[in-house]
Amino acid sequence: MLQTVSHCRCFSSSRGVSQSKRLPFIVSQVSSLCFNPLRSKVSSLFFSASSLHASQIPNNRRKMTRQGAYKESDDMLIDEPKLPQQGQIAALPNEFNPSYLKIYYSKLFPHADLYRWMSYGNDGKHPACDSSYLGRREFSYTLDNDIFVRYNTFNSATELENSIKDKCPLKIDIGPIYNLNPARRNAYAGDNVLTPVERELIFDIDMSDYDDVRYCCSGADVCLNCWPLMTVAVKVIDTSLRDDFGFRHILWVYSGRRGVHCWVCDRKARRLTNEQRAAVADYFRVYKGN
Repeated sequence: MLQTVSHCRCFSSSRGVSQSKRLPFIVSQVSSLCFNPLRSKVSSLFFSASSLHASQIPNNRRKMTRQGAYKESDDMLIDEPKLPQQGQIAALPNEFNPSYLKIYYSKLFPHADLYRWMSYGNDGKHPACDSSYLGRREFSYTLDNDIFVRYNTFNSATELENSIKDKCPLKIDIGPIYNLNPARRNAYAGDNVLTPVERELIFDIDMSDYDDVRYCCSGADVCLNCWPLMTVAVKVIDTSLRDDFGFRHILWVYSGRRGVHCWVCDRKARRLTNEQRAAVADYFRVYKGN
């Protein structure tokens, strides 16, 4: 999936010299939402961790090395967990089983909801709707053996569902709305005829971008000590998007591994130009002094 990303930067002034540093989120100028069923196990483990008492976290995750020893008085009990008895949980297979993926797409994947969301009311049921709207949205698949299939388009929820069930992709990327049907791009003459006209405004916040201010984990690892950093970022960005820019249709989703994604789906957000998206990113720039 072709994707351009505008990085937000903040500047730190020290002895008159400005240094730039990337903020812990990026603004995607071409929408790319990923459905990755291979991360479902990680996701379920993450959400179950929200009910863990701090005393159940391994010692190497409970100590902030630069802040001294962990204090039991700082515990915040969210929910008293009900841990299963020994032997109640069967061991999960370590290897990926394609048959599970078929069950996931057949029984669990929200085909109709995805179609309804991506259509934004242009579902052919109203006289004023654009019946070609979703047919100009690009979907791409990542198949087994890293086979990447682009320019998939669908005109109905049934076409979308049948295609996903048939291909059983390891990952689905959702691209922009083009001015023409991208599946028929070879039928149009001239260069640069296929042009994106709509794409959601997307923020990607990764926990690894906070590695310089957290001392319990690093990389993709997350625990109850460092996740509040992500919570603060979500609250700050969400409040600003609503109060300062007037956006209303905002979706926050767990990325499945090490962060969260924010999809701003308002009509005016989807029609922002690259320059306007860069201006939104620049609005969140943070300046730090001595």
